[in-house]
Amino acid sequence: KPKRDELETSFWAKRDELKLSMDNFKAKWNDAKNNRINYLESLNLTDGQKVALEEFRATVESKRTERDASYQQVIDTFWESMDATQQQKAEDVDAAFQTLRNDVRAAFDQAQADCDASLDKPTIQANLRASIEAAEDSFHAELKEILERTKASIKDAVSIRKTETRSIKEQFVADVRTAIDELKEDWKGISLYPSQKFPSTAQFVDVHTHCGQVGLDIESDNINQYTKLKSE
Repeated sequence: KPKRDELETSFWAKRDELKLSMDNFKAKWNDAKNNRINYLESLNLTDGQKVALEEFRATVESKRTERDASYQQVIDTFWESMDATQQQKAEDVDAAFQTLRNDVRAAFDQAQADCDASLDKPTIQANLRASIEAAEDSFHAELKEILERTKASIKDAVSIRKTETRSIKEQFVADVRTAIDELKEDWKGISLYPSQKFPSTAQFVDVHTHCGQVGLDIESDNINQYTKLKSE
């Protein structure tokens, strides 16, 4: 139990460190994105291009906000599921221990009854030993079933999380691609930087999805650690 508490404390401490790293990365990513937008605004744009740029920026920010909120909802739901699974596991283990204690107590009560009935000592000892071994075997079998149920619940939750986050990312990418295609129609001949052409749709999508993917990678690392800890 002390070792398990130590592992859990270490897990949550590392999770907090990873969250801080992700927050720092997001801040740097936002700075870089703002620098790019500021450069674009400094160019000699037509009024139509200025309107298109502002609409593009608003669209991307809106879609990014929606994506992050959706991601967070999925992650929150996942951790709620993990907490419920852990709580159920703890309750099941406690119940298994209580059953073991009751069975062992019943075995000793039966041994006392056999003694009062004047059964011979070897028979009483053999019966007691057999009853205790049966109780322990039943207990270990129950623990195995609890562990298997816990692993299955975690696996299902992870599968759901992956499917939902993949769907969110795909929708975000599609939305950004559409926004870029619309902007490029009004930005023909304009460079992102003086020495660069306007980035391809794929390149821009990569830039705008990278931060979200880093967040998912960090969260996946948390989940892998949690799965290993909670399923033992």
